[in-house]
Parts: sequence; structure tokens; C-alpha cells
Amino acid sequence: MDNADFQSYCEDAVKLASQFGKNFSYSSADIADMDEILETIHNDYENKKISEQNAEKIAVLFGIYLGQVMLDSSLSEYGYNWAIENSEPYLVKNSDNQMFPITKTWKMIVNGIEDSVKSFYDVGIAIASGKFKK
Repeated sequence: MDNADFQSYCEDAVKLASQFGKNFSYSSADIADMDEILETIHNDYENKKISEQNAEKIAVLFGIYLGQVMLDSSLSEYGYNWAIENSEPYLVKNSDNQMFPITKTWKMIVNGIEDSVKSFYDVGIAIASGKFKK
């Protein structure tokens, strides 16, 4: 997976969001909308209206989009970039500073709003900027 793949996943996430009536624009405002979409998907997942395989695909699309918005909004300025380990893309600055947006979107699909991606975004940005200590 390379930058072109990430862009393709992001474009697919934008298309999927539009099916939920949301217009993603690669901005931080999209993340609250993502919470709403993922809450709907969570309900469908809990009620067996969506397969685990499809839920995993959605988690990857939205997780990569979430990570890219985080990078674009400020994480890249703090030295973060994409890395891949065990076939999972994640954000990394160094061995002590890693974030896993795909894991987070998956947790929200499984657990619901208690695993809000908006909260993940806000805390991740705060940690990277030094406003929130780990």
C-alpha cells in the first residue's frame, strides 16, 4: 500500500459518506459526520444487517480517511506519517508516538459511540501538539 492507495481509499470514503448524505471535504468538520455514519453502521452491525466482512471494509475506508485528515490538519507538521505493519496502516512519529485510526473506526463499529472517532481525533491532535500528555 502506498500514497496512491491511501488516496484511493479516501476517495472511496468520500463516496460512501455521500451515500449517507454527508459531503466530506478532507476537513476536521468531517469527523463529527463520520461519528454519525459509524453509529448508523454500528446499529446495522449489531442488528446483523451488515456482515463482518463489509464492516471491516468500511472500517478500513473510514480509518484511512480519518488518518489522512489528521495528517492534513496538523499531524504531518508534528512529524507523523503513514506506516504499515502486519498489513495495517497506522500513523507514526516514532516508537513512542503511534495512532491507529483503522482500529478506532473498527472499535466504533463494534462498540458504538463510546469509541467515538471525533474523540480520537481531538485527543490525537492534542497529544501531537503537546497540549495533552500521554
